[in-house]
Amino acid sequence: MEKLKFAQIYNMKKIGFLLFSVLLFHLVSCVDGDPLPFELPKTVQLSNYQNISLFFIEQLNEDPIKQVPAWNDSILKLAGIHSIKITAKGMKNPDDISESIYFSFDKDGNLNGFQHIKLDVSKEPLTTIEINDKKGKLVSYFGEKVDQDLMIEDFNHGKRFIRYRTDQLKDTFTVIGSIEKPLVILEKSGNHLSRVNVIIRENEPVKKMESILKKLEIDSTELFHAEKNITYVDEHYRPLRSYLIGENYVQTSLVAEWHYESHKKLTAYKRFVNSSPIKEYEFEYSEDKLLRSFIYNRIHYFVDYQ
Repeated sequence: MEKLKFAQIYNMKKIGFLLFSVLLFHLVSCVDGDPLPFELPKTVQLSNYQNISLFFIEQLNEDPIKQVPAWNDSILKLAGIHSIKITAKGMKNPDDISESIYFSFDKDGNLNGFQHIKLDVSKEPLTTIEINDKKGKLVSYFGEKVDQDLMIEDFNHGKRFIRYRTDQLKDTFTVIGSIEKPLVILEKSGNHLSRVNVIIRENEPVKKMESILKKLEIDSTELFHAEKNITYVDEHYRPLRSYLIGENYVQTSLVAEWHYESHKKLTAYKRFVNSSPIKEYEFEYSEDKLLRSFIYNRIHYFVDYQ
């Protein structure tokens, strides 16, 4: 009888020690190892996979110095996300981080900070951006101190991102419509219109682009010299394909294409030059519909939220 009691006590202690060990390992891994992945609050259930705008997907791993930051501020605010860190591995030790991209946001989901580090170049950030209440500074770019003013302007029909190269010279990126549902995107380099992108439904004729641009009253000479793109969207306003538009509004070569799973989840994106892909993305999500990783031109990036 005493042996049985001793065996029961021993087994209970053994189970208790095992549970304590699991808990201790869990705590240690949070402190010294990889942190646990971000989880959405239990009260939040996302209806789609778009915590970044589908139209600006290249913003995932590019410095936001030319265009409006494309993270979905409504989802960031709803989910309580204050920062996003994107990392890639692959130094001499394959497990060492080779690249780090960091976005920080205010309580309303607006971008207020950005850093981009490539450890094969420098341990210091190559690009640093600071933003406060839609006014910011490009502090450094490609490792050089630049001290350029940045500004985000809201107007009646959209949003404009401005980068002041000098007091007299500025680049502008204008979205007519919204970040999630743009109607027209205009890019200016200095005083010159460099690119126009018009978004229309997939069953609408290319000629509709001409009437849309006429309403904007863009100078005909300026428009003639600008690169013109058209982007087709489906019935849910998800972008499908972009094409280069030639003279007399003739559709020519493919510029970009988006691929979806079950017509909802973006799984791949490609950008082309002269029909050859120059940027290729593949996307992976968790069950909560948050983007967790992506492969860009064969480099695997991991997305962490805080």
